[in-house]
Amino acid sequence: MKDITFRKILAGIIIVIFIIIIFSSKSVLEPLILSIVLSYILHPIVKRLVKRGMNRSIASLSIVLGILALFALIIVYVIPGIIKELMGILNNFGAFESFIQRIMDSVGYEKLPQYLKEVVNTTIFKIQGNLSTYLNSLFESIFNFAMKLPTYFLAPIFIYYFLSDKDFFIKKIKFFIPLRFRKKSLELGGHINRVIQGYFLSQVILSIIVSVLTFIALLIIGVKFPLVIAIINGIANFIPYFGPVIGYIPALLFALTQSVNKSIMVTIAFLIIQQVEANIISPKIVSDCTGMHPVEVMIVLLIGGHFFGTIGMVLSVPIAATVKISYKYIVRNMY
Repeated sequence: MKDITFRKILAGIIIVIFIIIIFSSKSVLEPLILSIVLSYILHPIVKRLVKRGMNRSIASLSIVLGILALFALIIVYVIPGIIKELMGILNNFGAFESFIQRIMDSVGYEKLPQYLKEVVNTTIFKIQGNLSTYLNSLFESIFNFAMKLPTYFLAPIFIYYFLSDKDFFIKKIKFFIPLRFRKKSLELGGHINRVIQGYFLSQVILSIIVSVLTFIALLIIGVKFPLVIAIINGIANFIPYFGPVIGYIPALLFALTQSVNKSIMVTIAFLIIQQVEANIISPKIVSDCTGMHPVEVMIVLLIGGHFFGTIGMVLSVPIAATVKISYKYIVRNMY
């Protein structure tokens, strides 16, 4: 008994040291976290392939090769388009100034009282400054990601082992759970796993659908930079309720610099996409997966966004769902 306890303590110390080393090295930490998240999302696909008779290692390798092939296609066909559109945004930055000037002319800027002119000038200066800062930070983020790209080549290796050796990692986790709590802990963990995994997988599918619909709509309308806007809208849709608004703003701004008619068409297109998402797809995802009321979802989104920004809004719903499931499970087993 003492020997088992000593081995558990020793193993725990080794794991803590390993975690500290990992967290002290950002170059390893980022691809590791990405690999864990992707493995978590992709596991149901591996599970389905294994059920159909495929060897787990082969199924995991097939998934990794599929990801690499998709990544290669993105680099060859999508990234050049994104770079071209981003450069176009920089070159067309003057269009925003022309648009603002047209608005000023339409409201009779020269006839405004001096104090109102100062307010308008200050507002315009802030808008231009914010746009410039946003674009600079966007290009800086892209450059930093490109510089870190070699370290992300570790990700496929991590993903393969997380998927193929899932049972090994679960066995190691079980080792640290006391025997008397093990059954109930695994039962609770299984329930949380199904909910969160379903939520993230559904959100990924939803974001892809929204990106494709947005790209097609903007292409038909003739709005500039449809690919960049579609990607922004798809990523923003990871945030329930608030995501569509975040994705709509850049589309509206670019449409306004072209014509009022295009901005109206963009608004109608986004409303249709948002209605399809909000009334058909999203309620099933959030309610069925998390069991949370829409009001609860909005509250945790506001709290997550306030304390942790965009990441907080993305992760607040699954974290809140985990807490709620755990609380209900503990109360049900106590009384």
